[in-house]
Amino acid sequence: MTYNPTSRYQSLVRESLAIRRTTPPPRIGWLTATLVTSVLLYILLALAMTPADEPLSLHFRSERGMITALSAIFLAMGGGFAFASFFMSPDQENRHRYFWLLMAMAIGFLSLDELVGFHEEMGRYLNYRSVSGEAPFGIFRNWNDVVVISYSIPALFFMIYFLPSLLRYPRVFEILVIAFSFYGIHTIIDSTQEPATTLSYILEESAKLYCSSL
Repeated sequence: MTYNPTSRYQSLVRESLAIRRTTPPPRIGWLTATLVTSVLLYILLALAMTPADEPLSLHFRSERGMITALSAIFLAMGGGFAFASFFMSPDQENRHRYFWLLMAMAIGFLSLDELVGFHEEMGRYLNYRSVSGEAPFGIFRNWNDVVVISYSIPALFFMIYFLPSLLRYPRVFEILVIAFSFYGIHTIIDSTQEPATTLSYILEESAKLYCSSL
């Protein structure tokens, strides 16, 4: 019999949906509401603690501000939970188990990126290597934007390949879709607002924080 990857993929999706229907969804309504409210209060606190002589430069524009710090913490926690899930699922198929390991690695990288600024350093390097020194494409401001957007490409392939694993666990797929939507909002604002305004900084960093928390 000829191996058909499409049929195999469809079979995995149906199997995961069947398991999902028999798995009680986690009761995370109260947790989600608390998280959304707490993040909003934290954003308001960051606004209140911004020095009057440095509007938004400390906590919303600076990578060492309150927003980026909490975003890195959320991502590190998410990576840790995913890593723990990998070790707690030794009896699952490799496809479903290694989903958690790759998730831990991906989120861990994003956490380090928040603190170290890999994408910014890469953007500076590409700008330096650019002959014209101008933005690579007309719709982008600089190479830094291209690097940030490029993160979404492997993420999309990841979500498509591991869709059976995402669907297997109630609420995981939905939460990741919402998180990815906030990432899209953050990236669109970051890449199109030139010059950046006070409102665009607030919206961009707020979307980033909600993406990380989810």
